[in-house]
Amino acid sequence: MTPKDSCPQFWSLRLDSSGNTVLNYAIHSGKALWLLTLLGTLCIIGSGWSIYALLAEGEITIFGIIFILLIPGAILLFGAHCLATVFVNRVQYQLSPHQLKILEYSLLGPKTTVIAHSAVSSIEQYYFPPSSSTPAGSAGSWTTFVITNHGDRLENISLVGMRSKQEAKWLGALIAKWANKPISYSKEN
Repeated sequence: MTPKDSCPQFWSLRLDSSGNTVLNYAIHSGKALWLLTLLGTLCIIGSGWSIYALLAEGEITIFGIIFILLIPGAILLFGAHCLATVFVNRVQYQLSPHQLKILEYSLLGPKTTVIAHSAVSSIEQYYFPPSSSTPAGSAGSWTTFVITNHGDRLENISLVGMRSKQEAKWLGALIAKWANKPISYSKEN
């Protein structure tokens, strides 16, 4: 794969100075950016105002403290999550001949997972059909897993993304080519 290949929404692909493939997944553009930014900002401003209004009224009881923590506090955290999704959170996959390095960035700090090329036993993709709680017309979701063998145990490592069919097809082919393994497909019921 080269950077000229078409990437799914929210993905970018480039080659680093060593010629290794680097994939980035982040919601840093498009309608989702503006929607999540607006939603996050409104939630933070609204919850901040409601906390101020509740505290400015005078004495506060234990029930008032619980209410502040539950309702405006939860809305404040949701707003922070929305803003973190668009401004902080991202996942980077670095594919080198010897390893797949996964770097996850979030408000909680960076997390690194390293998978040795020799430990990869297979690439699997699972299709999860829409459930009764999903919106009408939903196509279901796809997840790509890198299965590693550590001698006495297997480990399934899920690759992050929007879980669309197009994304799974693109990401699965790219990872399978790197791992030199075929893709197996499963359907969850």
